Amino acid sequence: MLRSATQTTLRQARTSACLASVARRPSPVLLAPHATRPVFTTVMGVGVSALAASVALQHGRAWMAKPRAAKRYKGGFEDPMSRREAQLLLGMKTAEVDDKKAVMTAYKVMMSINHPDKGGSQYIATKINEARDHLVRGKA
Repeated sequence: MLRSATQTTLRQARTSACLASVARRPSPVLLAPHATRPVFTTVMGVGVSALAASVALQHGRAWMAKPRAAKRYKGGFEDPMSRREAQLLLGMKTAEVDDKKAVMTAYKVMMSINHPDKGGSQYIATKINEARDHLVRGKA
């Protein structure tokens, strides 16, 4: 198909006009590529912060819901001292209670901390002595 000279001239004129208009107005990407970055960064930062706060609140609520005082020893001293109470007083594990050397070592440590001559309570020192007697000698 042969084109006439007029058609070719018109096509060239349109193409050159389009190229000239493109050259006159800069593209938005080339004009300010940095202008969209702060907005995007700000939006992403706010989103990530909101997500982190949400996760922290969920974990905080779960942590607060756990019962903590249930693991602690409740109440004062038992009237006839039990083996468990003697073990708790000396700060020993269940497996260590049968070893007399371990009991005596724990007793010495607790007495060095709670001795009445060093500012400790005489009542607590009496209970520590009772715990040692209960575990080593088998009497209350």
